[in-house]
Amino acid sequence: MQQEAPVEQLKQLWTEFSQANRLEHYYQSWLELQAARVGAEGALLTLCTEQQLQPVATCPADNPPDPALLSLLEEVVEKDSGLVQPQASGIFMLALPLRMDSELMAVIAMKIRCDAARLPAIMEQLQWGGAWVELLQYRVRSEGQDDDIKRMSTALECLAAVMAEQQFDAAAMAFVNELAIRFNCQRVSLGFRKGEYSKVVALSHSAEFGHKMNLVRSLGQVMDEAILQRTMVQWPPRENQQTESLVLREHRQLAKEYETGTLLTVPLHSGEDYYGAVILEAAGTESLSAAQIAQVQSVTALCGELLRDRKERDRSILNQTGLALKTQLQRLIGKGYFGRKLTAAGLLILIAFFSVAEGDYRIAADSTLEGTVRRAIVAPFEGYIETAPARAGDQVSAGELLSQMDDRDFRLDRISLFSEQAKLKRQYEEAMARGKPAEAMVIKAQIEQAAARLKLAESKLQRTRLTAPFDGLIVSGDLSQQLGGVVEQGEVLFEIAPLDSYRVILWVDEHQIGDISDGMPGQLVLNARPDDTYPLKVSRITSITEAKDGGNYFRVEAALENDDLHLRPGMQGIAKVSAGDAKLIWIWTRPLLQWLELKAWEWWP
Repeated sequence: MQQEAPVEQLKQLWTEFSQANRLEHYYQSWLELQAARVGAEGALLTLCTEQQLQPVATCPADNPPDPALLSLLEEVVEKDSGLVQPQASGIFMLALPLRMDSELMAVIAMKIRCDAARLPAIMEQLQWGGAWVELLQYRVRSEGQDDDIKRMSTALECLAAVMAEQQFDAAAMAFVNELAIRFNCQRVSLGFRKGEYSKVVALSHSAEFGHKMNLVRSLGQVMDEAILQRTMVQWPPRENQQTESLVLREHRQLAKEYETGTLLTVPLHSGEDYYGAVILEAAGTESLSAAQIAQVQSVTALCGELLRDRKERDRSILNQTGLALKTQLQRLIGKGYFGRKLTAAGLLILIAFFSVAEGDYRIAADSTLEGTVRRAIVAPFEGYIETAPARAGDQVSAGELLSQMDDRDFRLDRISLFSEQAKLKRQYEEAMARGKPAEAMVIKAQIEQAAARLKLAESKLQRTRLTAPFDGLIVSGDLSQQLGGVVEQGEVLFEIAPLDSYRVILWVDEHQIGDISDGMPGQLVLNARPDDTYPLKVSRITSITEAKDGGNYFRVEAALENDDLHLRPGMQGIAKVSAGDAKLIWIWTRPLLQWLELKAWEWWP
């Protein structure tokens, strides 16, 4: 992006501008100086004569006017306001009208490559520069009046000297030295108001003046005398000057104590804001002429605001903050600014209210509804799934069939064991008939063994039917896609939760877990039923934690005080636990206070 030209180039342009002796040279050097200060790629200056725009200078010099800039100039005249037109990326066309006595005097247009954030500063720079064109127009209109021309030239040259310095101290020193040289003064002093008094910030030909405390104090009192009277003061007063209403004690004392022939104190002000003063001291008894006084007034009026701006810019951040706070306080307790006073009063009332008002301190937490019992239905043995009429989400009654396992092998086993048992009974009867008790006892043992195996087969046959142990809801399990498939012994097939007994699981942020205790009441609102509120009571605080959403949360269990037929396990919502009454301001600022305490502990040595 284009930047301001180097300092050496600017000094050269200032020199050419200050030495301009013809109008064409003046306009051209002025335009080149402005373009260099803002880093413009092209510029055009036109004068408005009889409602027509007449180009008088281009940059680069001797180049024909850019048609795009001419078009923008015409649009500025038509709309009577400054314009900015973005072109390619980072390139802007801008134009600004220059006025004299509310009359359109000239229009300047530029093509510049810069960031959009710089545009306000560039427009401000062009407005400052427009004062020099205005000075020239006054000089042209007053051609033949040598005093006025000399006054404007002097003001322009002094302003150029001040503008060449970037720091306030150097600019202030250049200002007082220029005045001292041009008006043949013994000493020139510059002061700015600090609170209720003036403070000397620069003395001509004296870089350091701390050891001249008495002189500095006297100069400050002379400045205060002129500022308080809101007028320029001259000592000794001219014959035609009305001195009856002026207080000249400090001027008289300074002239007597330091053997100064003449004094001229010119206050610096912007409207009704008097912010400083300039003192010119001469050794001779001859007072400054009216033309010289007018020149001094022009120089101070033109350079005063610039020096003030440099002084404000050079302040430290701490001083700027303090000054801003002081200004706001003065506006708050001074005259005017009724809206600001009303806003401040409203804030004070709100702070006072929230400092004494109390409310219910409630701890909010994400919650999940669970059944108090969760029964698992497992495979009793390895086998195949024959039917599965139930699946997750179904509401079932006690004894209702959930799944049927393949029982053909068990039926065949039972038939085989029946046959074997009948055969053994016949053998037992034959042994008893033949009188062989020992053989009969062996057969009897075999009969009992067969009966036990038959009982086991019948038990397995019964367990092929998986039924619901109680009325409830199947919360997991779906075998409809596994018909004919194999399940292993002990494999969980279904999980059932009752519909009349629930508990609420709250996930409480670790920053608030210390505020919760057993038995605290609360309320639950479910996502599925946002219009209903369910009372609850904290029943258990566990040490189980879960990391989610960048935080650490503790598991807290709570019991619902009332059941509802519409509730279902797995429902989620928000629970709020009442932890007692507290100040509203404390409730709302507690997270911030906790964060500040942790950060203070972390960084405290």
